[in-house]
Amino acid sequence: MKAAVVASHAELDELARSFVPLEVDLSNERDGRRIIRVHRFTRVEIVPLVGVRVIGASEIEWTVLGVTVPAHVDDLAVMIHLEVTGGELHFRFEIERADLRHVPGVIEGLLATRINEALRAEAAVPTFRFAALLERRAPVPAWLGPARDFVLSSALAELSLEGNAVTLAAHVDVLGRPALSSS
Repeated sequence: MKAAVVASHAELDELARSFVPLEVDLSNERDGRRIIRVHRFTRVEIVPLVGVRVIGASEIEWTVLGVTVPAHVDDLAVMIHLEVTGGELHFRFEIERADLRHVPGVIEGLLATRINEALRAEAAVPTFRFAALLERRAPVPAWLGPARDFVLSSALAELSLEGNAVTLAAHVDVLGRPALSSS
């Protein structure tokens, strides 16, 4: 059996806008200050087979070679790569384009590279464990026979990225299993 969650383009757009203002703090002692502040999202695009692109404006404070560089980003394009493994949906972020106001292109490229390196770190990859939400066990009434529990579980899913929607379809197993002892 399959259970699916479908997010339309309009719903994704509304979701993205509900997150602003957004501040992402990737600072650490070794690398210094690393903050991205997103002020607005202007557009959301579904990219087939890849993920969701969010376009907007932000400010960045990033330490490069020991110097914290503050910059206004008039045109920021962030790709949110979506990937399913087992019972988990992973969100990996990548700066595709960052037009930094009053910053030379060489520094722009270096800054985008450094930000993407920080965003690839395992700690920066949010994970939604949908399988844990689907795991349910309920006792079956005694009058239905030998002691059994009704179990819902899922460990597999499919992700579909189309022009107008993102769909996460989980394969749901429905089983009768021996009851868990209550002792």
